[in-house]
Amino acid sequence: MHTPNIDAMVSRNLELRKNYVQQALSGPSRISYLTGRRPDTTRVHSNSLYFREVAGNFRTLLRYFKYSGY
Repeated sequence: MHTPNIDAMVSRNLELRKNYVQQALSGPSRISYLTGRRPDTTRVHSNSLYFREVAGNFRTLLRYFKYSGY
């Protein structure tokens, strides 16, 4: 797989010192990251909810990658 941007970051030893999340729980924060939407929009407020059952069919970052050939 050709990943020039990721390879460039790794070669420069990028260190991220500040990290921000939408919510303290991993599930809502992960869905927020993958959809680009806040937890109040996805309606995922706990780790036990599946966002497609609760909020609908948002296109995720992973789908963009899949449809782009990654």
